[in-house]
Amino acid sequence: MKKLSVILVLSFFWCNISYSNEYSSIGLFEKKIDFNFECVERDDPNFTFDFGLKKIKNTLYFLRKNTNTNKYRSPASTVWDFGEFEYEGKQYSNMKMFFYHYPNKMSDGKYILSRYALLEQNKKYDLSITEFEINQELFDKLSYNMKTRVEFIKEKNFDEAIKYVIDYTDLIGGFLMLNSKTAIMDWSWFFNCKKIK
Repeated sequence: MKKLSVILVLSFFWCNISYSNEYSSIGLFEKKIDFNFECVERDDPNFTFDFGLKKIKNTLYFLRKNTNTNKYRSPASTVWDFGEFEYEGKQYSNMKMFFYHYPNKMSDGKYILSRYALLEQNKKYDLSITEFEINQELFDKLSYNMKTRVEFIKEKNFDEAIKYVIDYTDLIGGFLMLNSKTAIMDWSWFFNCKKIK
C-alpha cells in the first residue's frame, strides 16, 4: 500500500512537470489567457484574427496568436483603456487600444504599424485595425526593442522583458500623437469579435 502511495504521488508530480509552462506568467505558449477573442472581418468572412489580453502585475497586455500552433506569442504592447468612447460616430461603453509593428519592410518599401481599437457595447465587441506608415528611425527603435525583449524572455527575465513592452508602447504613442494624421494609410479593417472563455 505504501509503494502504491509513493507511485501515485510521483505520477502526479511527473504529470505536473510535463504539462507546466514556465512562460505562463506572461501568457507565452498558452492556448487561453485572461481574455480571448476570435474576430471575423465584416466584409470578408475568410479573414480572421485571434488575439488575447493578459493582466500582468495590474497592467493589461495585448498578445497575438500564432496561427500555426494556436498558442499565444509574448506580449506585444500594453493596452490603453479609454473608457466610454465615440468611435466613427458610434458610442461605445469602452474602447481599448494596443499596437504592433510589422518586423519586416513591406514589398513597397514601407514600414507599417498597426493600431487596434477594441470596442465594446452591451457585451458585444468590434475590432478596428488601422495601419500607419512609420519612418526608418522609429522602425529601428521598435525592432531593437523587440529583439532585446525576446532575449530577456529567453533568459526568463520577464520583469525586464515587460519593461521593454511598456517602452515599446510609449514609443508608438509618442509617434502617433505627433504624426497620426499624416502617417495614416488607406488600409483599415473592421472585425466582429466574440469573447471566448
